[in-house]
Amino acid sequence: MRKLIILFPLVIFLAAALVHSGSLVFYESFDNLSSITNNQGVLSGSPTFAAGVKNSAFNFSNSKTVYYPMQDNFNYSQGTIEFWVKPPAGNPYGFWDIGGLGNPNSWGIYKSQDYLIMEVKNNLNLYNQSWSPIQLFSDNEWHFVVSVWERSSTTTYFKICLDGQCKSSYDGVTVDSYPNPTGNFYVGWCGWYGYSQSLIDELKIFDYAKSNEEIKNDFGGNTTHCKLYKPLSKGAVKINCSGLYVNNKTFQIKGVGYQPIPIGMTAKSIPDKQFMFNDIRIRQRDFPLLRIMGANTIRTWSEVLNKTFMDDLYNNGSKPIYVLMGFWINCNEDYNSSTVRQKYINAFTNYVNEYKDSPAVLAWMIGNENNLAYCSASNVLDDFYSLANELAKIAYILEGEKYHPVAIINGDLGGIGDTFFRGDDESLNYTDFWGINSYRGRSFGSLFTDYKFLSGKPIVITEYGIDSLNNSNYMEMQDVQADWDLNQWNEIAANSLGGTIMAYSDEWWKGADFGNCGSDSTHDFSCGHGDFPTPDGWSNEEWYGIMRTVPNPGGADIMQPRQIYYEFRDIWSQNLSFRTNLKQGWNLISVPLDGENHSIASVLSSIKNNYNSIFIYQNGTYKKLSADNEIYPTMGFWIYMNKSDNLTVQGFEVPPGSVWLYPGWNLVGFPYLEQKNIKDLVASGRVILSYNKSWSSYIPNRTLNSLEILKPGFGYWIRTE
Repeated sequence: MRKLIILFPLVIFLAAALVHSGSLVFYESFDNLSSITNNQGVLSGSPTFAAGVKNSAFNFSNSKTVYYPMQDNFNYSQGTIEFWVKPPAGNPYGFWDIGGLGNPNSWGIYKSQDYLIMEVKNNLNLYNQSWSPIQLFSDNEWHFVVSVWERSSTTTYFKICLDGQCKSSYDGVTVDSYPNPTGNFYVGWCGWYGYSQSLIDELKIFDYAKSNEEIKNDFGGNTTHCKLYKPLSKGAVKINCSGLYVNNKTFQIKGVGYQPIPIGMTAKSIPDKQFMFNDIRIRQRDFPLLRIMGANTIRTWSEVLNKTFMDDLYNNGSKPIYVLMGFWINCNEDYNSSTVRQKYINAFTNYVNEYKDSPAVLAWMIGNENNLAYCSASNVLDDFYSLANELAKIAYILEGEKYHPVAIINGDLGGIGDTFFRGDDESLNYTDFWGINSYRGRSFGSLFTDYKFLSGKPIVITEYGIDSLNNSNYMEMQDVQADWDLNQWNEIAANSLGGTIMAYSDEWWKGADFGNCGSDSTHDFSCGHGDFPTPDGWSNEEWYGIMRTVPNPGGADIMQPRQIYYEFRDIWSQNLSFRTNLKQGWNLISVPLDGENHSIASVLSSIKNNYNSIFIYQNGTYKKLSADNEIYPTMGFWIYMNKSDNLTVQGFEVPPGSVWLYPGWNLVGFPYLEQKNIKDLVASGRVILSYNKSWSSYIPNRTLNSLEILKPGFGYWIRTE
């Protein structure tokens, strides 16, 4: 086991000036064997090349290396090394070396623990390290590696940067390190950590230490710029290089992946999916929940199957919810087959014609992770992308100048920007943006910076998040789920058009249908995989919902919001205000908004000092509350006012749901902002009383009642048998 020894206190060492005088002293393009030999490189193994960042890259697989002379190519007093690397999965891998890392005065760059590390050893064989500020993912994408060093007297200060991101100061410090100026430096290998097994391209060495700003510009200078291939749509939905617009207003997608397949059914059954789209009870349950959360978009994986479903989402333009219209393309098909292509052309043509005039349509979304190995072999990926772009062209022709944008749903970044697979922007000239399903951990890491190098098209994150089940103890970890999901959302909001979280609801069918685990009628444990970085090392496919799905025999399944639902509500929805007049004396009230602080002192702060008694009714008896007790929207309570005053409360709408009732009398709140007719509620079969200076009542089956409407701000007595 190697032990890290700190040789010098960490200090901030800044170069004397931000603008350096210096030059490029070594450049290896890796375009061909001649380039290597012209640089006096010595190759081990047979040379192989692949598509690179610029022209070709050298393939260092099968433990190949190249070494070059240090003399005239390296200045150990100060300098910068830059190269691009596409590493394989796993750890460790060595990329660059002088002196055979592990020996005195050796230097090396390698990957370990999913970080990029630069290590410098001194003449006593003691060492220090610099770690990249972000992780180096093995995502089949190119990453930009830069190491910088400066010497002051006998001390070398150094750091390692990744994808244009550097630490603000040097975090590596080593005293008395003197590499052999007449030795060699290796590419594709680092002593102790072994071979790179990677693609490496565009190696440059400078005789001065570059600033963070220069490094950032070097990385950004290779990004792909946005280019429009179609005229701007004249319809309600527009997309261009600056963003997404609905009705000429900037639109950020705050959405969910929506597929609330009822318990006992499966998304693999067309009749079951049809039932999901047709059942009005599901819409009445879900759409108010989504609106209160502040969601403005849902994404479907496959085709929408009901026009009235779209109408109810649009809601006549009142708090409309828009739809990313999924269009499913099967895995493991020959996308070059004329029969297969025509099948999808016919189906997509019918789909667009059916729904193109619906005001709830936001965009057409083609496929789902067809680029990944589990779905398609690499030799058909170019055919898939060309098929997707052909469908995008069909949508454009069918819709004309008022077209909706079209996206391809990709599994992470593989294939994007690759001309060989026709995933570059020019080949996808009718495709307007990318949808990305990404599961990289609590953070997306370098995804957004990497993407800028691959494509100039706008981006939407169409799947992200973690499940709520801790697989080690089978208990829910709602706080951890909320923490990870929110951190991911914050990165999405800062770097894209928005996103749709995976997923709206738990899906009980997934274990049985995806992993031969459990059944469609049980909420199973351990039905998933360990492919993604998660807090417990396991992705439980049935537990991804921001809503917990609960059986409700004879009716639509019950949706119980998890913590992440409320976290999204707090940042996505509007903080509202409610005001009601309280008269001197006793008032029977409730508060219809859910604020962040539920203490009586906070909720009733607007009438501070004007009341003196508050009572609730629990377990058959009255209970007097004090200032540190809490009040919730579902609670009804008596309050005695010393004088008339206006109570003003602020907070968020409360998700629709049940107010728990116990046998006998219950004192409950009315947690809604809109009044409701008692006959439209489940409570219509119970006796209900209200007090507002006088009593009013509702008694079932009585012809005339003095109480027929329940209103926000009031408390109610309800009697159950």
